[in-house]
Amino acid sequence: MQTGTDGAVSAKDVASSTADVGVGHSSITFVCCVEYGALEEGTVRFADSLRRFGGSLADSHVVAVTPRRGAPLARSTVQRFSELGVDYVRSAPPNRYSWMPYVNKYFALKEAERLSDSDIVVWMDSDVIVLAPPSGLLLGEGVDFAACPRDRNIGTAGPDDEFHEYWVKVTKDVGLDLEDLPWVTTTADQQRIRLYWNAGVFAYRPASGFADFWHEMIEQILDRTDSSTVSKLYWTDQVALSLVAAKWGLRVQNLDGSLNYGIASHFKEHLTPDGLAAARLLHYHDSMKPQMWPWFMETVAGPLPEAHRWLATIGPLNAKTSLRSNVVRDGLRAARNVRRRIWTYKHGAGIKGS
Repeated sequence: MQTGTDGAVSAKDVASSTADVGVGHSSITFVCCVEYGALEEGTVRFADSLRRFGGSLADSHVVAVTPRRGAPLARSTVQRFSELGVDYVRSAPPNRYSWMPYVNKYFALKEAERLSDSDIVVWMDSDVIVLAPPSGLLLGEGVDFAACPRDRNIGTAGPDDEFHEYWVKVTKDVGLDLEDLPWVTTTADQQRIRLYWNAGVFAYRPASGFADFWHEMIEQILDRTDSSTVSKLYWTDQVALSLVAAKWGLRVQNLDGSLNYGIASHFKEHLTPDGLAAARLLHYHDSMKPQMWPWFMETVAGPLPEAHRWLATIGPLNAKTSLRSNVVRDGLRAARNVRRRIWTYKHGAGIKGS
C-alpha cells in the first residue's frame, strides 16, 4: 500500500491516506446545484471567491445546474453568472427521487460532464467559498475519487453507538458488509469511525464512471434500506460515497481537512485560528445567515483577513425573492414533502417520519 500525496489506495486502505491529494496539469471543472432562493447567492459567492482567491485554478470551468422543476432564478443571479463566467444549465431529467434534494447532485454532475472535457470534476456545495488555491483537488495519477472524512456526523464508531444498526443494514442492503469499510479518523473532531466522507466537496475522474455508480448506489439505498432505526432521512448522498468506493473498487484518497473546513452554529468546537488560517475551502453552512453574521465575521477576521475584507463589502446572505416565485416554490415543496412522507411510511419510519 502506498501513502502520501501521490499514492492512491483502495477503499480498504483509505484510512492510511489523509494527505493533500496530488499535483499535475489536469484540467478541472467545478459544479454546483442552484435553485431559486437561498442557493442563488451562495452559488454566486462560490464562483466569485474562486475567481478572486483560486490562484492557478481561478479560471477553471464552473457549471451551475438547476436539475429539477422550480421557479426561475432571479435575473440578477443569471447576470452575475455571466459576469463570472459560469455556465448555467436548467434541466428536468426523469428522476424517481426528485423529492430528495441530494439526488439532484448526480444530475448536475452529468450536465457538467456533458459540457466539459475536463479530466477532473469537482462537486461543490453552494455553501462553500474558496480562500486559497485548492490545488489538492487536482487528483494524482491513479486516483479516481477523493473526499474529506471531515466529522463523525452520522458515521458509526462501533456497536455501541446509535448509528451502528443503520450502517449494518445499509451495507447489507447493497451487498456489502460493514467490515468492508475501513476505519478512518475524522479531520475536524478526531473521531475514529467507519469510512464516511462529507459530500460537500469531492473530486473524481469522469472516466472512472463514479457518477453513475454513485447514483445507482443512492437509489439502491432509498429503494431497500429500512429506516425504522432512524427518525429522519439521513444524508444518503454521503452514506453512498464510501459504499461506492468499496463496492466498485475505486482508487480513492482522503482530502486534507483544509479542503473542507466547516464552520456553523452547530459546528464550533473544533475551530481554531490556525485551522481557519490554513483553510483553503470554507464550508460555512448557516454561518452567513443574518443572525449568525456578526459571530462569523468576528471569528474569521483575524485568521482570514483577505476573505473578511471581501465579505464585509457584500454582507450576509440575503435571498431576493418574489411573490410569484415563492408560490411556485412552495407548491413544489409541498408536493415533494408528500412524496417524502410516503417513502418514510413505506420504509418503517411511520407516517410522521421526517
